[in-house]
Amino acid sequence: MRTLVFITLLSILFISCSKTDDSRNPLSSLPTVTTTAITSTSSTTASTGGNVSDDGGTTVTARGVCWSTTSNPIITGNHTTDGNGTGTFFSTITGLIPSTTYYVRAYATNSSGTAYGNEINITSSSPDVYIAGEEYNGVNSVGKIWKNGTATSLTANTHSGRANSVFVSGTDVYVAGYEDDGLNPVAKIWKNGIATSLTSNTNNGIANSVYVSGTDVYVAGYESNGSIQVAKVWKNGIASSLASGLNEADAIAVFVSGMNPSIIYFFFP
Repeated sequence: MRTLVFITLLSILFISCSKTDDSRNPLSSLPTVTTTAITSTSSTTASTGGNVSDDGGTTVTARGVCWSTTSNPIITGNHTTDGNGTGTFFSTITGLIPSTTYYVRAYATNSSGTAYGNEINITSSSPDVYIAGEEYNGVNSVGKIWKNGTATSLTANTHSGRANSVFVSGTDVYVAGYEDDGLNPVAKIWKNGIATSLTSNTNNGIANSVYVSGTDVYVAGYESNGSIQVAKVWKNGIASSLASGLNEADAIAVFVSGMNPSIIYFFFP
């Protein structure tokens, strides 16, 4: 009988200890995550991120941000994956449509599921539109470039000029055209409004098109040899003739694919 009582008391003590141990290891919960404010936006991208301050008791296996054009985006839609664990993380959102409002929130996933941070919204910017051309001032044509409808003059109003082509590379704006110096039209390239002459004023010259590939700047146009206009391409200001000079020729456009420029040019009898 004493043995039976002892075994019964021991069993009760064991069960009691087991319950106490279980109470010290509760089941995990969802992580705690907040969304970082947008730090930069463009017409197609945005920079943001989040902070996982609590893993909920188990390892955070995935984290990032999700976004949508409707509220409460979830990870089954557009989302980034930016590592795991707790702490701060940074995210880059890509593939946005210009001039569109998006809803963004951070997320963190552990064994209990996925938690979402506070929701923020952004509006992707409108793309910049550049136009090259000319405007008559009542005396001469002035070469101009328009950015989002705002004009900047490239040539003086004392002689004729025209902007024929524009190319944007990063923050640099290149324009090809010409400016008359009182004797002849001079082929020119403008970089951020600063002109460089490609031809002299002793012969006619016009730049029709510009294309930038890496650090190389290609310009297509023509320069007269004194009596015949010769189609030419300039690479970083160095000219190469595309025609023999026996017939009138003009290079109209240039495009660089790989290492080789493709040029459209015309011959005139």
